[in-house]
Amino acid sequence: LPFNVVGLAKKSIANIPLLGWAIWCAGTVFIDRKNHIKAVTGCDKLARQLNESKSKSLWVCPEGTRTPDGRMRPFKKGGLVLAIDTKLPVVPMAVCGAYDVMQKHSYLLHPRPVKIVLGDPISTEGLTYEDRDTLTALVEEKVAGLITKHDTGPAPQDNLIVEPFWRCFTGQPDCTKSYSVRRKLTAE
Repeated sequence: LPFNVVGLAKKSIANIPLLGWAIWCAGTVFIDRKNHIKAVTGCDKLARQLNESKSKSLWVCPEGTRTPDGRMRPFKKGGLVLAIDTKLPVVPMAVCGAYDVMQKHSYLLHPRPVKIVLGDPISTEGLTYEDRDTLTALVEEKVAGLITKHDTGPAPQDNLIVEPFWRCFTGQPDCTKSYSVRRKLTAE
């Protein structure tokens, strides 16, 4: 994936303090999922931007929302139709452990390791709008396979160390309230 990544997100994300502002600054295009015409117009605008600059990648969360129970939800087709329109390859990605960090409808963070796994790119060359259901099913299958292979369930808490976030970079203590989590090294 090149570094020039553009995101596609639902409009309501823009209203989340700090997160909405940060991803807007990163060039995320927000779409109104409740208004089909505006959503299609937003996707068309993004497709034109991506076609003008082939060095960009598109970041889409095809489930459309966070899972309420930790299980993968059915994929929406909009982002994959956009990939077909722009002839961009689709790289399946699984984020394992995120549900344990922050559950839906909660603002409580629980420090846990999160594993991000990328699959092999899936070409969209030669695909048309009529292939959207087949592509969606294929990407769902690939992501489910990544989750099955790499998600080991909730991380055990007895081998985690919580420490100030600043120490990740300097190794020096800091007075901030930001924390990071790392695993204890255990001798086997």
